[in-house]
Amino acid sequence: LNPRTVYPRSVLYSLGCTLIHLLSGQPPFPDADYPTLTAKLQAHLIGAPAWLRSSDCHLSQAAIDFIASLVSPHPQLRPKSAQDALECLERIATTCKQSEAMLTTASHQNFRASRLTVCAATIIGLASFG
Repeated sequence: LNPRTVYPRSVLYSLGCTLIHLLSGQPPFPDADYPTLTAKLQAHLIGAPAWLRSSDCHLSQAAIDFIASLVSPHPQLRPKSAQDALECLERIATTCKQSEAMLTTASHQNFRASRLTVCAATIIGLASFG
């Protein structure tokens, strides 16, 4: 791999990290839990963001699984392209519209829904480039 080349799955990893930050208000691996650069780098290489498993995460399991796939430390487990990510997000959105279960707490619904809209727009933008 050439470190100067941007690979689609690397961009999707960054998108996943951005989604976590947008939805949780914290980076995937916060300084409080990963105080050193070494700890943070190791977490990115082998870990999964704890927020996705926490009670503070008020997303459907499908949305959690989607974001977890984006931030998988194993590139082969991430979507292959922005188009694949977009198609997955569209399936989640369709399912959630039918079940009205994307967000589990009404008090957070509008706030989190607006963040998800921004996230979806980001993925659509990425798909249009790639």
